[in-house]
Amino acid sequence: MTSTTKEERLAGTLILSQFKMFNEAVVVFETQIEPAFWQGFDQCIQRFIKDNGWEGEVGIVQKGFSWLAPTAWKSEDDDWKYWFETHIAGGDGADYRLATIAGLGTEGAEFGFCFEIRPRRFGGAKKLGAYLNARDPQCREQLIGMDFEDLTKGNYYLPVTVDINLVTECWQEYGEFPDDHEVFNNLSAALDTLREAIFIFDEMFSAFAESDE
Repeated sequence: MTSTTKEERLAGTLILSQFKMFNEAVVVFETQIEPAFWQGFDQCIQRFIKDNGWEGEVGIVQKGFSWLAPTAWKSEDDDWKYWFETHIAGGDGADYRLATIAGLGTEGAEFGFCFEIRPRRFGGAKKLGAYLNARDPQCREQLIGMDFEDLTKGNYYLPVTVDINLVTECWQEYGEFPDDHEVFNNLSAALDTLREAIFIFDEMFSAFAESDE
């Protein structure tokens, strides 16, 4: 039998007492509001990719994630040494993604971009780890100063948030989420930070590239 707290039983009772309204709200949210939000989110990333000559795939609505990277990070065999990918840090995925990015989830998880690296391009995880441990910490300190979080093993995470009040106002006014609306200002700022950080990541791995390619 599932164990619940008093607060959870009260919440469940409230839901069940207004179940028709609750069901209608969930249907509207899942079929209209959240897909529309992430469509605008994806379009904002797509515009950034186009404007900066990067490559990537926007697909949060269809696939649950999007990724992007400057073309210089692609190897000669069209594989990628590293890239940025949308990422949820913490939690087990029970919350809606919109609740997570708005900081309103039940799990305290965060939404953002993660710098992903393919260890096999650098001789495997062990060799990559030894290289990173031997590096001057200046690059790491610069990234942390730009609000990246060090997830270890070469991965860095940049949180992204939205203001739920702006989300509400945007939906009320447009019934959709235009990619140039201020609701995505924090996303645009995060994308600009990714662009600024590529030079630090290039520096972080430059010595490895010079000795191993």
